[in-house]
Amino acid sequence: TAPMIDDALGGTLNLSDAAEDVQTQDTALIAAAVAAGTSGGPTQMGVSPASLTYFIACLGTSTQNLTISNTGSTVLFLDASLSGDSAFSLGSFGTMIPPGESGTLPVNYSGSFGAGPHTGTVTITGNATNSPLTVSLVGGASC
Repeated sequence: TAPMIDDALGGTLNLSDAAEDVQTQDTALIAAAVAAGTSGGPTQMGVSPASLTYFIACLGTSTQNLTISNTGSTVLFLDASLSGDSAFSLGSFGTMIPPGESGTLPVNYSGSFGAGPHTGTVTITGNATNSPLTVSLVGGASC
């Protein structure tokens, strides 16, 4: 799995002045390295699996991962959103995938919302020509 923007280099920019009455100000920085030769043709993305199904014990939780692949020739910048039942939530994920690489998007399900069934949809958007992609979610719990 390729490093995504969450794995980018970070740092602090320290701004100060020689005058005694000026306070130092720290500003957070984030830098993402983009491999040489990534400019060019259209960006394409893929996601697998096409759907996720959960069945867990009541009050339990489960996480399954979606794999998002950049099958294009330029850097993929992406975002993901969740619609549907509140029993589902998205985990932390990066927002940049280099060409030919893939990243992971965790999708969590909680049985604390009752037996269900619970349904939802993950929508993945980005600068790919085949954006958006959707993944259907179904969950149930034995309560």
